[in-house]
Formats: sequence, structure tokens, C-alpha cells
Amino acid sequence: MVLIASLLMNPFQAQADEGPCAIPWRVAYYQQGRTAPLRKLVRCAERHWDAPGGARKALSVVACESGFRPDAYNPAGLGYGGLMQHSLRYWPARAENLLPKRWDISRSWRSARANIIVGIKIAHSQGWGPWAGCA
Repeated sequence: MVLIASLLMNPFQAQADEGPCAIPWRVAYYQQGRTAPLRKLVRCAERHWDAPGGARKALSVVACESGFRPDAYNPAGLGYGGLMQHSLRYWPARAENLLPKRWDISRSWRSARANIIVGIKIAHSQGWGPWAGCA
């Protein structure tokens, strides 16, 4: 029975759950204006990578940086984007280095999942220094 179900499953659907924190957020945010899935995403990433101050601190930083807007953009300097306002100058290298290729996850700074996972991994290894204005 399991074999039949797996044969009928869309292969792209199966890949969409690869890696941690595969929480659907786009429809909830862009069509319904809800931030609950984004908050759940932050809590999930923090559980995996244990950022200083825990989920409460991570949620506070995201609220301060972007107001939970995945497409938030600040043109100051070379630009900052996403939920955690990553420097867009460094984003491509961060996404490449911190998001394993085996995960089916967007490398765009506009991807809430990518932006949060990269940010939480940085906070885990370096602390909240890069977000000193909000930390």
C-alpha cells in the first residue's frame, strides 16, 4: 500500500519537504495576511540550531528587523532584505554555504524559510551581533 501511494505522489511534492522547517507560509501570509506560520518557522529553526536567547529572542529580532514581512527591503547601503534583513551583498554566499544543496529550498532572500534558517544558523555560530540594532 505504501509503495502504491509513493508511486502516485507527485515527485515535486515529495521534495518540497526536504530539510528542516518545511512550513507552508506563502498563502497564509500573502493571501490571508497571517504571520503565525512565519512565527512557527522561526521557532522551528531555533529548535534546530539553538540561537542565543531562544525563540523569544529570535522572534523579537525578526519583528524588529522586518515586522514579519518576508519581502521587506531596506535600500540603505547595498541593500538589506527579508525577514532578518540580510545584507544582499553577502546573501548569495550565505545561502550557498548555509543551505545544503540536498534541500529543496529556494535560495532567494525573499524565501522566509531560507532567510530564517540562514539567520538562525548565523546567530547560533556568531551570536546576534549582525543584528545589534534589534538584538
